[in-house]
Amino acid sequence: MYYHVTLSSNVDSIMRYGLVPSIGHRSVDCGEDVARVYLFGSLEDVDVALGSWFGDEFGDDVSLVLLGVDSSSVVLGDVSYEYVCYSVISPDCISFIGFV
Repeated sequence: MYYHVTLSSNVDSIMRYGLVPSIGHRSVDCGEDVARVYLFGSLEDVDVALGSWFGDEFGDDVSLVLLGVDSSSVVLGDVSYEYVCYSVISPDCISFIGFV
């Protein structure tokens, strides 16, 4: 199981169309030019990220959700706590875990 954190406003679209690789504003800020879906490998990694660099990206008034991803198409990313997928992750592989 992998984990994806997103804005709660994105959940309906994700559950309908899946997780679609994109280049968001955080990716642009880092100079990335390849569309990806970013995932965490454990709940501990989610907690660490939300308590530091990733959590700093959002204000306190932003509603975030945690999604579970069961996918065989996930490819290991550049760092040990981060996984990336270069193709659409089907809604069938995604489950709503809860608000974070």
